[in-house]
Amino acid sequence: PDAGRQMMSALIKAWDVNDADSELIEGSKEKTVTSKIKPGKTATLWKLKEAGAVTALHLQITPTNNAPTLDNSWLKITFDGAAHPQIEAPLGAFFGLRPTKLSVSYASLLLSWSNNQASCYFPMPFWKSAAIQIENRGQSNVTVAATIDYKAGAAMPYPQQDCGYLFAYYHREDPRVEGRDYTYLDISNCSGQVVG
Repeated sequence: PDAGRQMMSALIKAWDVNDADSELIEGSKEKTVTSKIKPGKTATLWKLKEAGAVTALHLQITPTNNAPTLDNSWLKITFDGAAHPQIEAPLGAFFGLRPTKLSVSYASLLLSWSNNQASCYFPMPFWKSAAIQIENRGQSNVTVAATIDYKAGAAMPYPQQDCGYLFAYYHREDPRVEGRDYTYLDISNCSGQVVG
């Protein structure tokens, strides 16, 4: 516990995304794109075919503060040519939004939401390639304005032997079964951290 407390100030400084000298943001490149996505279609917002790390992902979604849009617009991120995306979840769920409280802002160390703008600061390293997509599973057009901050090649600060991928999957039971435990994660033969 004492070692963790001693490291906390350095950790907070490294993760201070409002600090222009943040170790995570420093040296990052930026890609900005806006995409109008028709119902049933998927738009690729960004891809890179070399080693790197996504250091920040910022999204603005239109229609504004619309719960069905956030439920039906799925974030899909695939690292290193995987057969299935490592991240696949509705935007609303990925950013921890309550459908009835979309006008409420929050800011945490790794995620934020304010005035229809979502940000993610989870580090997302990869060693061959990465692609960020939005899939529109709804019935209306969706427009997504995205800014992706990333480090490429030698600037990527994550050695593969010491790191893993960020995974995020969406799972729900509807209706929920009263009296039965809800399983939110069922995995084996791996290591990592659970956040949520």
